[in-house]
Amino acid sequence: MRPTPSQLTIAHPAWIDYVPWPEIRDHFIRWPSSIGHGDVQSFFASHTHINWPSTHGDMLCIDPTTESLALSDEFESWAKDINNWSLDSAVEEHYPTIATMAWVKINGQVDFQEDMQAFESLINDVWSPTLTATEKLTP
Repeated sequence: MRPTPSQLTIAHPAWIDYVPWPEIRDHFIRWPSSIGHGDVQSFFASHTHINWPSTHGDMLCIDPTTESLALSDEFESWAKDINNWSLDSAVEEHYPTIATMAWVKINGQVDFQEDMQAFESLINDVWSPTLTATEKLTP
């Protein structure tokens, strides 16, 4: 993500820098009163989706040189394309003025807790101390 001119020149909460859509970042920077109250950062984190079409396992790889966990090239490429990101309909309900600035999923919220549990399970499986790097990557 590249910062917008507003991000570089106007003081704003740091969490705004992590919103993938430049139009939404600028909106919150220029009109801070539109942010409202509550934990907006957590709200956005739990309602923003990358819409990865593959498994959690396809997001990761083991670097053969360092045997460290890394994002796969395919996932990095997918994540860099803003067209693969979306907000769910809860954002549209809370922030109707930004609904046209990003894709909004109509089919509701992804179960963030379930998604995180699956991802944590994957990490634990990959980092199992009894497996070699090759075994960790073999389905």
